[in-house]
Formats: sequence, structure tokens, C-alpha cells
Amino acid sequence: MARKARDYAKYYQKNQQVKIGIKLADSKYLEVDGLVRSIEKDLLALELVGTAPVEESAVAPGSDIFISTWTGWSLLHCSGLLTQKICRRRAHIRLAGPVIEKQAREYFRIDVSLPLCYTIPERQLLPDVHEDWAVTREAMQTLPGPVMQANSYQYKVAGRNYSGDIEPQTVNLSGGGLRFKTPEYVKPWTLMAIDLFLPFIPPRVIHAVAETLRCNEIMLNRERGGSYLTAMRFHFINDKDRESIIAFIFAEHRRILRARACNPF
Repeated sequence: MARKARDYAKYYQKNQQVKIGIKLADSKYLEVDGLVRSIEKDLLALELVGTAPVEESAVAPGSDIFISTWTGWSLLHCSGLLTQKICRRRAHIRLAGPVIEKQAREYFRIDVSLPLCYTIPERQLLPDVHEDWAVTREAMQTLPGPVMQANSYQYKVAGRNYSGDIEPQTVNLSGGGLRFKTPEYVKPWTLMAIDLFLPFIPPRVIHAVAETLRCNEIMLNRERGGSYLTAMRFHFINDKDRESIIAFIFAEHRRILRARACNPF
């Protein structure tokens, strides 16, 4: 559950990196990176960083601003208004409304389209599966990264280290686990080795072991044997890999919100 608060100095501190969403006059939405330079009560001074173009004349005082930041354990989100024109990459914002904090421990979930492949180890003993997971993950660090080809927001993995292209599929993803379609029934408590491909720059492969929680057949036109919706929780996963998943989920969530803001109807 999200928590709300207005003690802004508790959440925004000097030199903290934030994402700044700016709603422009032509209904477009611009997202840039920034650093907190000072905060006094509800007044926040930011320095814009990075290479994202910001035409200062296009951002008028009074423009709606959205500030979000990832703390490692939660996503913070707050709205505000630009108090004066952006000048020399400095932005001055009057925060408005509460800071909404979404705890990462709650593992915010989202449906995404990602390439994914999996295998079910023959030996299901935890020590054996853990050893295979650790060895495989270590070996993957020395291999060339995957080649991911984009079509709009759809990505696939081109052959290379795999037997063929890996097409994207819908995955309900969180930092705690995932749910996706499988062509076969997977018995609950089965351990599954998963490679999940995230479209970062460069692309990243998350190698994890997940434990099946439930597997329900998807009935289409009352025909049986089509596919199954399989839900599982991560059993073995590196902490940095989990953080990468959560960061990707929040970035994708921001992209969806930005798209909705630009096309409200």
C-alpha cells in the first residue's frame, strides 16, 4: 500500500538524483534527469543533467511538474508547479500535494512484453539447483550480451548464444516473481531456471530460479490442452538483478503514464 506525506525535506535531499516529468504547452511530455540542489519547505531547486534536450522557452512558469525517484526500497512520486523559467539548466519547483511512496517490498506488478526462456531442471534438489544457478550466472558474466531487436516497444533476442530467436511474450512481472503462459502444465513447487531479457543499454539478462506457485489451464472455446498461466516466485535471484527488475518496472510504468498524459483520450 502507498504511503502519503508532505514532509518534503524527509524525502528530497541535496545531490539526490530524480526524474523530472514536464508537461509542455503543446500537450507533449518531456522526461529528464535532475539533481536536487536545495529544498526549503515546499520549494525545490533542481539542476538538469544528461543530454535530453530542454528548450527553456517551451517550458513556461506554471507548467505541471512530476518528480519521482527510486530510493532502492521504494518509489517516491510528487507533483508540483514550475515557479519560473528554466535558466542555465536550473529549475525551481513548488511542490504540491503529498509525496506518494510505494514500497518495493510490496513488489509493484505490471504487465510487460519481454523475451523470456526457461528450463525445468531434472534434479529438483535445492543444493543442486542452487549450484547450477550460481555457476550459470557466473558464466553468463563472461559471455557477450544478448542482441535485442526493437519493433516499437516490442523486443526480441536474436540467436547468438541461443538456439534461435526468442520472441517477446506478456509477462506479469514484479521484484518478487512473475506470471506467464507455458505450453505445458507445471506442477506447484517445481523449480524453474529462467532467463529474462531486459532492454537496458546494454541489454541485460536476468538469470534466476523460480518456484511454481500455481498453474491454471487457459480455456479457449472449451478446448483443453492449449496453454497454462503459470505463477511463480523467485527462489534464487541476485540482489542486483532484483533491483534491475524493479527499476525496469518503474521505468516502464513511467513510460505508460507519459503516453497516457500525451494521449488522454
